Amino acid sequence: MLLFQNIHAIRNICKDCLVSKLYATGSIVNDPDLDPHELELVVEFNEATGDSYFHYFYTLSNQLEELLKKRVTLTDLNQLKNPLIKSRILNNSELLVG
Repeated sequence: MLLFQNIHAIRNICKDCLVSKLYATGSIVNDPDLDPHELELVVEFNEATGDSYFHYFYTLSNQLEELLKKRVTLTDLNQLKNPLIKSRILNNSELLVG
């Protein structure tokens, strides 16, 4: 899997961006043999707030896209208000960092 081939670099990027957890979700988890055009990732930050939140969110997204050479769609788990959606996402995700 593309993500696990680059896991050390991904962990370093996450550390720099104050990420507590990063999950892979979507087609890359459901069909690991598929080479998707886009990677769906779910993130939880340690302590990023305000302006720093946006800085870390977009830095994370951009650095992951550069590393993986794929479009990355990030969803912040803490921004999701519906507990059923959160649960469904986590049940269909694979923890990469955290």
